[in-house]
Amino acid sequence: MTLSIAIEHDTEQRISREHADPGRRNKPEPQQLAVPGVHDAARRLLSGLPRGRLLDVAAGNGAMSYWARDNGFDVTALDIDRSLFELDDVPWIEANLNQRFPVEDNSADVVVACEIIEHLENHFQFLRELARVVRPGGHLILSTPNEHNLQCRWSYFTTGYFGHSPYVIREDDPQLPLRHINMVPLSKLELAWRRAGLELTDFTVSRNRKWSWLLFPWLYPLQTLRLQMRMKWFVRDAAARDLNAKVYQLVNDPRILLGRTIVYQLQKPL
Repeated sequence: MTLSIAIEHDTEQRISREHADPGRRNKPEPQQLAVPGVHDAARRLLSGLPRGRLLDVAAGNGAMSYWARDNGFDVTALDIDRSLFELDDVPWIEANLNQRFPVEDNSADVVVACEIIEHLENHFQFLRELARVVRPGGHLILSTPNEHNLQCRWSYFTTGYFGHSPYVIREDDPQLPLRHINMVPLSKLELAWRRAGLELTDFTVSRNRKWSWLLFPWLYPLQTLRLQMRMKWFVRDAAARDLNAKVYQLVNDPRILLGRTIVYQLQKPL
């Protein structure tokens, strides 16, 4: 079932359900399953976007779908387990997010994918799918735990494990889909969205990490110096210098160095 087909198929049923049960849309908002602050940060970015067809990828129990629906978006939810989804009046599509989505190309105005990419096997494939289903000129809201903050980088330096996945993961873990099996540091993530043909237009953070604040006065000057050397001073190729200058502004932004979770706003060019 495609996004456009799902919307058309469910419109009449949705209207009839709401007439039959006027209180259905007034049911309590589903509890947010993401860590505190992530949905609030995503909503800040979504609030400034034009309303239209929104695809909620990894919709979970429907907390983001609930907010988007009540704030003017025409929402379709997409995930693998319908039993978790609490909204009866929002179209739902079953999909294995490690594979191609059963959604038409260029069929969504906005795609939201909060706190899912780190649970999937291939972040390059996932971002290509997000880019495929959003229309040219459309927007993508993507969040993931921020491994670029100073606290997480100190964790990796001292233990060899990512800050948001600080344990050995069993291959037979029955909760494996809930584990962070594929943490995506910013240097890999921004390459993946460029490879998918997407452009960064904005970002925000959920909240700051306490230990990152303590490390900041000591490590920020050192990082600035090393990045200047690596990305500017000793780069001969002009095209590489131009790209490095854009990436430098992102990776050396204090918000990135301090933030717990980053929510990125990406756009598919016209």
